[in-house]
Amino acid sequence: MALTRAIFGPGNNSQVSIKADIRSAVSQSDTITLLESGLGLTNSSLRGDDTEFKAVDFKGGSFLGPNTGFLVNSGTNSSDLEISTIIEELKLGDAANPLTANDSLFYLTDNGTDSRLFKFLDQNGNADVDDGEATAIATFEGVSNAIVITDDFVIDFSASGGSGF
Repeated sequence: MALTRAIFGPGNNSQVSIKADIRSAVSQSDTITLLESGLGLTNSSLRGDDTEFKAVDFKGGSFLGPNTGFLVNSGTNSSDLEISTIIEELKLGDAANPLTANDSLFYLTDNGTDSRLFKFLDQNGNADVDDGEATAIATFEGVSNAIVITDDFVIDFSASGGSGF
Protein backbone atom coordinates (compact mmCIF):
# COMPACT_ATOMS: atom_id res chain seq x y z
CA MET A 1 0.00 0.00 0.00
CA ALA A 2 1.76 3.15 -1.18
CA LEU A 3 1.58 6.37 0.75
CA THR A 4 1.55 9.08 -1.86
CA ARG A 5 1.55 12.06 0.48
CA ALA A 6 1.01 12.98 4.11
CA ILE A 7 -0.78 16.28 4.72
CA PHE A 8 -0.47 17.70 8.20
CA GLY A 9 -3.05 20.07 9.62
CA PRO A 10 -2.47 22.90 12.03
CA GLY A 11 -3.56 20.81 15.00
CA ASN A 12 -6.34 21.72 17.39
CA ASN A 13 -6.69 23.98 20.37
CA SER A 14 -4.08 21.93 22.25
CA GLN A 15 -1.63 22.54 19.39
CA VAL A 16 -1.15 18.91 18.40
CA SER A 17 1.16 18.35 15.49
CA ILE A 18 2.94 15.40 13.94
CA LYS A 19 6.56 14.69 13.24
CA ALA A 20 6.61 11.95 10.64
CA ASP A 21 9.33 10.00 8.91
CA ILE A 22 7.31 8.32 6.17
CA ARG A 23 8.75 7.06 2.92
CA SER A 24 6.98 6.42 -0.38
CA ALA A 25 5.26 3.28 0.96
CA VAL A 26 4.26 2.41 4.49
CA SER A 27 7.05 0.25 5.87
CA GLN A 28 8.33 -0.86 9.25
CA SER A 29 10.97 1.89 9.17
CA ASP A 30 8.32 4.64 9.06
CA THR A 31 7.41 6.47 12.26
CA ILE A 32 4.79 8.94 13.46
CA THR A 33 5.42 11.03 16.56
CA LEU A 34 2.61 13.12 18.00
CA LEU A 35 3.68 16.40 19.54
CA GLU A 36 1.79 18.83 21.73
CA SER A 37 2.96 22.45 21.72
CA GLY A 38 6.13 21.18 20.03
CA LEU A 39 6.92 18.68 22.81
CA GLY A 40 6.16 15.01 23.38
CA LEU A 41 2.71 14.22 24.73
CA THR A 42 2.24 14.07 28.47
CA ASN A 43 0.33 11.42 30.41
CA SER A 44 -2.40 13.92 31.24
CA SER A 45 -3.04 14.65 27.56
CA LEU A 46 -5.26 11.68 26.72
CA ARG A 47 -7.66 9.02 28.06
CA GLY A 48 -6.54 7.17 31.22
CA ASP A 49 -2.77 6.78 31.20
CA ASP A 50 -2.99 7.35 27.41
CA THR A 51 -0.47 4.69 26.44
CA GLU A 52 -2.60 2.10 24.69
CA PHE A 53 -2.83 1.68 20.94
CA LYS A 54 -5.97 -0.18 19.92
CA ALA A 55 -7.35 -1.26 16.52
CA VAL A 56 -11.04 -2.08 17.03
CA ASP A 57 -14.45 -1.47 15.48
CA PHE A 58 -15.32 1.22 18.03
CA LYS A 59 -18.23 2.64 16.01
CA GLY A 60 -19.54 -0.95 15.73
CA GLY A 61 -19.53 -1.40 19.50
CA SER A 62 -16.12 -2.98 20.18
CA PHE A 63 -14.66 -2.30 23.62
CA LEU A 64 -12.43 0.71 24.11
CA GLY A 65 -9.94 0.21 26.92
CA PRO A 66 -9.67 2.78 29.72
CA ASN A 67 -6.13 3.73 28.66
CA THR A 68 -6.63 3.89 24.90
CA GLY A 69 -4.95 7.03 23.60
CA PHE A 70 -4.65 5.98 19.95
CA LEU A 71 -7.62 4.24 18.32
CA VAL A 72 -7.63 2.80 14.79
CA ASN A 73 -10.95 1.99 13.14
CA SER A 74 -10.79 -1.68 12.15
CA GLY A 75 -14.49 -1.81 11.21
CA THR A 76 -16.22 -0.62 8.07
CA ASN A 77 -14.67 2.24 6.12
CA SER A 78 -15.83 5.74 6.87
CA SER A 79 -18.12 7.08 4.13
CA ASP A 80 -15.86 10.13 3.98
CA LEU A 81 -13.21 11.76 6.11
CA GLU A 82 -15.09 14.92 6.99
CA ILE A 83 -15.33 16.09 10.60
CA SER A 84 -19.15 15.76 10.69
CA THR A 85 -18.91 12.08 9.64
CA ILE A 86 -16.23 11.36 12.21
CA ILE A 87 -18.30 12.99 14.96
CA GLU A 88 -21.21 10.68 14.04
CA GLU A 89 -18.89 7.63 14.12
CA LEU A 90 -17.55 8.62 17.52
CA LYS A 91 -21.12 9.09 18.76
CA LEU A 92 -21.93 5.53 17.66
CA GLY A 93 -18.92 4.22 19.56
CA ASP A 94 -19.74 6.33 22.59
CA ALA A 95 -23.27 4.85 22.70
CA ALA A 96 -21.81 1.34 23.11
CA ASN A 97 -18.72 2.31 25.15
CA PRO A 98 -19.42 5.46 27.12
CA LEU A 99 -16.56 7.90 27.26
CA THR A 100 -15.72 9.62 30.52
CA ALA A 101 -15.73 13.34 31.16
CA ASN A 102 -12.78 15.17 29.61
CA ASP A 103 -11.64 12.12 27.60
CA SER A 104 -9.27 12.74 24.73
CA LEU A 105 -7.89 10.32 22.15
CA PHE A 106 -6.54 10.05 18.63
CA TYR A 107 -8.77 8.33 16.05
CA LEU A 108 -7.41 7.02 12.75
CA THR A 109 -9.83 5.87 10.05
CA ASP A 110 -9.99 5.48 6.29
CA ASN A 111 -12.47 5.80 3.45
CA GLY A 112 -11.00 3.00 1.31
CA THR A 113 -8.72 5.45 -0.50
CA ASP A 114 -6.97 7.59 2.13
CA SER A 115 -6.63 7.60 5.92
CA ARG A 116 -7.05 10.56 8.26
CA LEU A 117 -6.00 11.08 11.85
CA PHE A 118 -8.28 13.03 14.18
CA LYS A 119 -8.04 14.12 17.78
CA PHE A 120 -11.17 13.92 19.92
CA LEU A 121 -11.35 16.06 23.06
CA ASP A 122 -14.43 16.25 25.32
CA GLN A 123 -14.07 20.00 25.65
CA ASN A 124 -17.17 20.62 27.74
CA GLY A 125 -16.59 17.68 30.12
CA ASN A 126 -20.05 16.15 29.60
CA ALA A 127 -18.76 12.66 28.68
CA ASP A 128 -20.50 12.83 25.29
CA VAL A 129 -19.29 13.37 21.74
CA ASP A 130 -20.48 16.78 20.59
CA ASP A 131 -20.01 18.88 17.47
CA GLY A 132 -16.71 20.72 17.51
CA GLU A 133 -14.88 18.11 19.61
CA ALA A 134 -12.90 16.46 16.79
CA THR A 135 -10.10 18.02 14.80
CA ALA A 136 -8.34 16.66 11.71
CA ILE A 137 -4.62 16.32 12.39
CA ALA A 138 -3.21 14.63 9.27
CA THR A 139 -4.30 12.94 6.06
CA PHE A 140 -2.35 9.97 4.72
CA GLU A 141 -3.09 9.88 1.01
CA GLY A 142 -2.87 6.45 -0.56
CA VAL A 143 -3.16 4.60 2.76
CA SER A 144 -6.45 2.93 1.88
CA ASN A 145 -6.70 0.80 5.03
CA ALA A 146 -5.94 2.51 8.35
CA ILE A 147 -5.06 -0.75 10.07
CA VAL A 148 -1.71 -0.87 8.25
CA ILE A 149 -0.69 1.86 10.71
CA THR A 150 0.18 -0.18 13.79
CA ASP A 151 1.75 0.57 17.15
CA ASP A 152 5.12 -0.17 15.49
CA PHE A 153 4.73 3.13 13.59
CA VAL A 154 3.29 5.36 16.30
CA ILE A 155 5.91 6.41 18.84
CA ASP A 156 4.91 6.30 22.55
CA PHE A 157 1.90 3.98 22.16
CA SER A 158 1.81 0.21 22.46
CA ALA A 159 -0.81 -2.45 21.77
CA SER A 160 -0.33 -3.84 25.26
CA GLY A 161 -0.74 -0.49 26.96
CA GLY A 162 2.93 -0.15 27.87
CA SER A 163 4.29 2.03 30.60
CA GLY A 164 3.78 5.35 28.88
CA PHE A 165 6.04 8.14 27.84
